[in-house]
Amino acid sequence: MARSATIIELDPAVIRFAKRLSEDIGATAVLLIGSRARGTNDPDSDYDIVIVSEHFAGIDRFERQRGLKLLFYEVGGFAPMDLYCITPEEFEFGRNHITMLADVLPEAIDLLAA
Repeated sequence: MARSATIIELDPAVIRFAKRLSEDIGATAVLLIGSRARGTNDPDSDYDIVIVSEHFAGIDRFERQRGLKLLFYEVGGFAPMDLYCITPEEFEFGRNHITMLADVLPEAIDLLAA
């Protein structure tokens, strides 16, 4: 699925954020994607993070990330971010079909394994 961060140096706050998501909402996967996962980011790049949790079931897609960025700030993070909040079922569908998720999974870094 996702690779570990062996080459990319990760902000420790991002790892703390992933662990907090696991504890607070039962996230089963927290994946860093985009330029920061590829190592092509610049100092102003945002964090693109896929969060997989059953917690999102029944919640409108536009409401799922509400309050989650505050957790990032609480663990010492300070950077812009885009969160893609999906259920395990949506994750399975997305990884097995022609989707944006399937396209970015090869570059994704598993933050819960970091």
